[in-house]
Amino acid sequence: MKKIIKIILLVILAVILLFAGYLFIGSVKPAENIIWGVNFSQKHAEGLGLNWQEAYSALIDDLGVRNLKLAAYWDLLEKKEGQYDFSDLDWQIGKIRDAGGRAFFSYRHEDPQMA
Repeated sequence: MKKIIKIILLVILAVILLFAGYLFIGSVKPAENIIWGVNFSQKHAEGLGLNWQEAYSALIDDLGVRNLKLAAYWDLLEKKEGQYDFSDLDWQIGKIRDAGGRAFFSYRHEDPQMA
């Protein structure tokens, strides 16, 4: 019985060592061109009690952010069915473009009927 326990423990130890070797000994080629940026959500800024335009402007003007991922929420773009308002999103795009930056988009919709 003791011999079986020793064999099982040795097998477990061998598996752990192989796994550790796989994770820590191998080499990974470092990324050459990393583009850092930040996420911005109009809804999250408002949820924190912030003026979202002031918070957005501070990211660009004060922190110097030039790469932004913007969340485009359907319920903010179409507040009434069939009536679309892109003015807030247009303002965000214009602000980052004027600063020489880039915007990427993440589409979000929170209408369970459209899911």
